[in-house]
Amino acid sequence: MNFKLGSEHEEYRWSKAEHFEYEKEITERLVDARFRFAVASAHLDNTLYPERARLEALIAADRKLVAETEDAMALATRERNQAQETYERNCDEHDLTMDAIKECVELLEGLKGGSASFVQISKAQRNIKRLAQRLQVSKTWGHLAKVLVNMVQDFASGAAVDKVLGLFFDL
Repeated sequence: MNFKLGSEHEEYRWSKAEHFEYEKEITERLVDARFRFAVASAHLDNTLYPERARLEALIAADRKLVAETEDAMALATRERNQAQETYERNCDEHDLTMDAIKECVELLEGLKGGSASFVQISKAQRNIKRLAQRLQVSKTWGHLAKVLVNMVQDFASGAAVDKVLGLFFDL
């Protein structure tokens, strides 16, 4: 019985030693895991979270820059279209103004020569009125040409015709 009791005590001591060894390993693993967790948490808090915030701020700045660029492109396109419309309108206005000036100069030169009849004068006045209505001017020269075209309608004497003709040549 002593042998049996001694054997059980020995077995108990071995079990207890084995248990302490397992407990020591588990404790070491827990300490190591806690340490690794602390290092990982510190890395997250000190490096990754600030880096994430920095990257999110950069993404937001990039999106804002893209939006601003698209807005600027749209504004430039609108301004370019308006400038093109103005240019085309000015070209049309210039052509109409030059046609009106040429017609008025021809009429004035005909009147200056004294070869114009009442019918020709009436016809020229109607043409000039029509030209004056068509002239939609936006520039100073266009306004001046329109005034001169209107002055042609009121020619009365040769001196007035010479004066208006001189103004046309100056224009």
